[in-house]
Amino acid sequence: MQKFHERLAELRSKERSGMKLSNEELKEKNDCLDENEEWVSELNRLENWADAFASINDKNSEAKVCQLMDYMIYDHQRNEL
Repeated sequence: MQKFHERLAELRSKERSGMKLSNEELKEKNDCLDENEEWVSELNRLENWADAFASINDKNSEAKVCQLMDYMIYDHQRNEL
C-alpha cells in the first residue's frame, strides 16, 4: 500500500463519520485519487507486459517485470519498518 492509499482511507473515514472535509482536505483527496489513477495505470501496464512475456515463454523478461510490480506493491514498505 502506498502512502496516498492510507491518506485516502483516512479522509474517506472522516467523511463517513459525518464530518465535512476542509477545502485543503478535498484538494488532498483529489490529489490522492490522481496518484492512485497513475499507480494503477502503471501497474496494469506492467501486468500486461508480464502476460505478454509469459505468452511467449520469455521467463527472464517476465521475471524482471514481475520484480518491478513487486517493488511497486511491497518493497517501499520494507524501508519504512
